[in-house]
Amino acid sequence: MKNKNLTLAFETAVCGGSISLLDEDRELDFWIGSGKNSQAELLLQAISEILDRNKQKKNQIKNIIFSNGPGSETGIKIGSAIALGLKRALKCEYKSVEILKAMTAASKLESEVVTAFPAGKNRVYRQSFVVKIWATVFFFEIIFFIKIYSLLV
Repeated sequence: MKNKNLTLAFETAVCGGSISLLDEDRELDFWIGSGKNSQAELLLQAISEILDRNKQKKNQIKNIIFSNGPGSETGIKIGSAIALGLKRALKCEYKSVEILKAMTAASKLESEVVTAFPAGKNRVYRQSFVVKIWATVFFFEIIFFIKIYSLLV
């Protein structure tokens, strides 16, 4: 049976990018870039391959989630442009999320938290949070950003 309400989530600003295809709260498939090629060259091809591998059609994508940083400015622009293009072409919803906030939510900690990941050139992206409750963060965002976090650790 084919899924009807898919979510496509992708991150293009860190470590070569990554994609997750989700059906409600279940991850169907994912792709992780190598960091050696531009996301613009590979992202749409990888999305098509994920859909084909899972026998899904692009018109079944109802939500698109993408990272708005921090990270590579070019990567963020690529991700934003692809998300907007797909939103218009597929007539679906889209939302951007902050990767550090999503990583913090995925930790499920409720305290003062500093979330960080390497930015390259001996720099680090970091942000402090006082976490009380993360009920507004959608489950599918957490699944996607756990994958990204696991690449960085």
